[in-house]
Amino acid sequence: MEAIHTLGILNIKRNVEEDAGFLLTNKKGGYCSFYNKPLSRYQGLFYFDEKTMDMYKFIEDIGVTGSNDAVSLKNGFYFAQRRKGSIIETFQMPAGFNSLIYELSDKHEIDLIMDCKLSADNREWGRYYDISEEGGCLIIKFTKKTDAREDATDAMEEYNLYLAIKSDKSTHSKNDKWVERHYLNDEERNSQPFRRYVYNAVRLLGSRFVFSMSKNMNNAINECEAIFNNLDETRMKEKNHFIQFLDNNSIKKILKNDKIGNEIKIAYINAANSLNNLVVDSKYKPIGSEFGQLSERAAVLRERSQSLSSSTSSRIRLNETHPHSAGIFAGLPWFFQFWARDTLISLKALFKIKNEFAKKMLFAYLNKINEDGRLVNLSGKRDSAKLGCADANGWLFLRCNEIVEQINNNKDIIGSIKESMILLRQHRSSDSIKIREYLKKCNSAINKKEYECHKTIYEIESSLEKSLASLLKLHTKDSFEVNEKLETWMDTEFGNDTRDGIRIEIQALRLNMYKLMFELTQNQKYRILENISKNKIIEKFWNGKILADGLNDFTIRPNIFIAAYAYPELLTNKEWEICFDNALKGLWLDWGGLSTIDKNNPLFAQVSTGENIKSYHRGDSWFWINNLSALVLNRVNKTKFKKQIQKIILASTEEILWKGCIGCHAELSSAKELSSKGCFNQAWSNAMFIELIDEVYF
Repeated sequence: MEAIHTLGILNIKRNVEEDAGFLLTNKKGGYCSFYNKPLSRYQGLFYFDEKTMDMYKFIEDIGVTGSNDAVSLKNGFYFAQRRKGSIIETFQMPAGFNSLIYELSDKHEIDLIMDCKLSADNREWGRYYDISEEGGCLIIKFTKKTDAREDATDAMEEYNLYLAIKSDKSTHSKNDKWVERHYLNDEERNSQPFRRYVYNAVRLLGSRFVFSMSKNMNNAINECEAIFNNLDETRMKEKNHFIQFLDNNSIKKILKNDKIGNEIKIAYINAANSLNNLVVDSKYKPIGSEFGQLSERAAVLRERSQSLSSSTSSRIRLNETHPHSAGIFAGLPWFFQFWARDTLISLKALFKIKNEFAKKMLFAYLNKINEDGRLVNLSGKRDSAKLGCADANGWLFLRCNEIVEQINNNKDIIGSIKESMILLRQHRSSDSIKIREYLKKCNSAINKKEYECHKTIYEIESSLEKSLASLLKLHTKDSFEVNEKLETWMDTEFGNDTRDGIRIEIQALRLNMYKLMFELTQNQKYRILENISKNKIIEKFWNGKILADGLNDFTIRPNIFIAAYAYPELLTNKEWEICFDNALKGLWLDWGGLSTIDKNNPLFAQVSTGENIKSYHRGDSWFWINNLSALVLNRVNKTKFKKQIQKIILASTEEILWKGCIGCHAELSSAKELSSKGCFNQAWSNAMFIELIDEVYF
């Protein structure tokens, strides 16, 4: 298959051996991801319920009848295209809507394969589909009922889902048959079940299709008709929105930098776009209010012209308000929750591409600090929500530190402006009415900006001081922060390896907390705490060659790079060089990554074991850690570590562009060779690649 990335005059393409796929989102949690063939239960078209934070699968696959495998896949960033013989398929998910626009280059028949379910629900029985026509749309209604063969009850209705379909040809025929799927990627990942029956619902004819999803039939119909009747406008607004995205200063800097090759440039924009695609904002409506008005008009006209059954007589407006949910998914397709750690790690990069939203997220987390000084692990339905989180509040302090630095820079600028204003007032022309008016406006703007700065600093200081006071009381022993098992980012257990106790990156994050609190408050107690803790960490963790992963645990792991990122003052530059030299001997992978444990350790697994967590934090190479490590190596000695830095950049670029879900930075790779494993699109992988490129090339 030929993979293509197209960005105006900047285009790159390559033949790839893998069965490459794509992922699009609607900026409110829903996504579609299709590959040449369905290889996983998590590929297809998905709907995110903002109220319950549940993810539902709707469409398993769209099959062009009589076609062969795709010969090319084009990533257009806000759309995707596949070529199958003479037919070109175009996919687009308009932002703010639970719909997929699917177009063909010519009129053709397609088979619509359904697999309606909660994303992780693999029950086979109690699945019922009903196909009808309502309100000018073809409706596929799915009903999930319990079944005694799998459940404690029988025939109890759990939920209904509705898919509204509209095309330029109102021709369809029912296929009404079940077919078995064999999911090869799931089998490779040890993710059962590998086989499942899905429903071949209908055969449709046309070249333009809109598929709209909802738990309410009326909403699905309204949205489907509104989008279908405004397809050209929708496409143009999505294009314009992407052009606005490219107008971002960080992206423009990359595009204009002659030192950066085209592949790295396009990988950077893909990473920024993919991170942005993981942002969930139920208030996000880039299409414009007039589009919602068109939808409402369509519903009114339809109601006037048709007499519908009582079940459909009460129309729900397209712009019906829902409880506002906002955050960053840790990754798709599995981590559709708001993880505090992942969000805060990703925030620095998000500030570059979505500044106001990133600020809201930061201050939202400042208001979520618990009585014990920590942040809740995640929001959303997942077993991991029960786990404690030892490092998220440390990352919160780190990101606040960066905001404080920006504010201090603003204060310097304000001070310079004030000096210029004083000189202007002293000038003989200052009696001019225009000059006086100008100075008055400047003074008003400066006062407003100073107030905002003071208010921001006060909010940060108050929240963080409360957090640190509780951490000192409840999570500190002998000057060290102590965590329970599975509370660090390495949150899986295998071979009694749980990383409980006193861990290096947690201590470094704590040192940064003390440092920031002293800068904010000028209270000497924080300087004293910082110095005492720093000296004890050096005494217990640093043996002159390697920095221990934990107290009395000199297992070589890449967490030392997190420590250097969070608190570089822990060691001198020369000591960091020695530390990294020795660590890389045990961690370095020749393709351009780091293992998550020393390759000589008995727990090391060379090949990713998927849902069997054996390799997850004991061998698998995580792209966010690789990118962060290259960034730190560049800070410590970019000349000495040039080879490793460049190999990591090239490996991450290769994965983003040409492996797995093209255009997205995946979660991890096997240690053995560069591969695209885990989540198709991982927030902190994208975020750290953005930080790395910004750091190395600017």
